[in-house]
Amino acid sequence: MKASWCTLLVVLHLVLLKAQLPKTDVYLADFDRMADQPALLSLQYLNDFNPNGYNNQAKFINKDELFLTVALETQQITDIYHIDLRKVQFYKFTDTKSISEFSPILDPTQNRLTTVRIESDGQDQSLWSYPIDRSDAGFRLFTQLKNVGYYTWIDDVHVAMFLVGSPHNLAVGNTKSGDVVMIIDNIGRCLKSDSNGLLYFVHKVNPTFWVLKTYNIMDKSITNICQMPSDKEDFDLVGDGGVITADGSQLKFYDSKKNKNWITIADFVFLGIKNINRPSVFNNRVVFINNK
Repeated sequence: MKASWCTLLVVLHLVLLKAQLPKTDVYLADFDRMADQPALLSLQYLNDFNPNGYNNQAKFINKDELFLTVALETQQITDIYHIDLRKVQFYKFTDTKSISEFSPILDPTQNRLTTVRIESDGQDQSLWSYPIDRSDAGFRLFTQLKNVGYYTWIDDVHVAMFLVGSPHNLAVGNTKSGDVVMIIDNIGRCLKSDSNGLLYFVHKVNPTFWVLKTYNIMDKSITNICQMPSDKEDFDLVGDGGVITADGSQLKFYDSKKNKNWITIADFVFLGIKNINRPSVFNNRVVFINNK
């Protein structure tokens, strides 16, 4: 199947399913010198195949391929789609009846895809692992957990998870032992890890003061990085010490080794793009979501 290319703050995925899923668009921005002095080169609209539906949580596989969470315009169940930017093709990776998948991420082996699933009971939020070749139906990780909202891999064994609750909690699970350790509460939905095994997360210290922090699984230390722009919890890592976030119509960049301030590297307000979230980076490319 071919196609031409021409959320909300943290809530339970369950709430999204019961309510109308928001209409969202996906864009690909190419930059020059992304890790140093980012300069916008081009912008591409990616969801011609689903212009009035839900398109979210885009994640790079490599510079030319993405996984994307999709619900077509008439549906409330989400599936994971594979997007090939170079070939201009897409296909549905998952098609599980009465089950929604979110948050696709390749695991460290690069041979399996992990997702958050809302099970057929409409309540159980689980973490699943699927083979990339789709040779079987996959298996569930951390079977004792029923409230996984978001997650990221820290290394081959450890998974950081946002556990939905009051308050929301950061937990780290060991896939070999099955053990899950609680780290800190009042966190944002976005979790990222770097090549050194540091976990990055947003700590919502109070309603108006949100801080980007790191957690070191080796010595259990937590370190402050910077204050996030007001009410912003989505981010991704860029190069060695860089961070990108979205703020309204803008993409902003922070370099911990240089200016110590957030700077605007692109503003798309003239295109009617006013509600950017969930930026994802691969080298000089940024894919992001715009809520209509």
